[in-house]
Amino acid sequence: MPDGLTLFGLLLGVAGVGMVVGLGHMTHQPGAPLAIAAALLAPFLYGVASHYARTAKAVDGFSNAYGSMWAAALFIMPALPFASPQAPVDASIVLAVILLGILCTGVTFLLYFCLVKEIGATSTLTVTYLIPVFGILWGHLFLGEAITPSMVAGSAVILLGTTMVTKFNPAAVLRRRFSGNA
Repeated sequence: MPDGLTLFGLLLGVAGVGMVVGLGHMTHQPGAPLAIAAALLAPFLYGVASHYARTAKAVDGFSNAYGSMWAAALFIMPALPFASPQAPVDASIVLAVILLGILCTGVTFLLYFCLVKEIGATSTLTVTYLIPVFGILWGHLFLGEAITPSMVAGSAVILLGTTMVTKFNPAAVLRRRFSGNA
């Protein structure tokens, strides 16, 4: 069971994500309940996978990543007949999906399951709190999306919560850096 500081950091992370997203006006949009349910299912499944990775000592990171990707493919396959493409599917789209699956998801899963074994499930899972922070950054840099004060405040709360969970101490890092013990 995580200690009090870790639990508080996890709660801060959740609150920060809520601040970034600004749930108030979004919950009344068409399709919002389904999107919110899917967004809540994802961290639940991350928790299940992390618990499994932590307890299944005999299963290596590659096998966990490989098995997880196959399970995800099989899980989503029944929905394919109900999801019609918006445009004709050509070779470049198929190649993009394969590359995203292998490079983004596959490599990330390898790193994820290795991190679970090295630093533990709780600390590894806190990186998922950073996804909205980077989403804001990339949206602003590449799409010109506006950054609101609540997004900045929420990002700060996310970073504080993540720091508490991982017990990251920037002052200690700076001391080591400048004392020559890097």
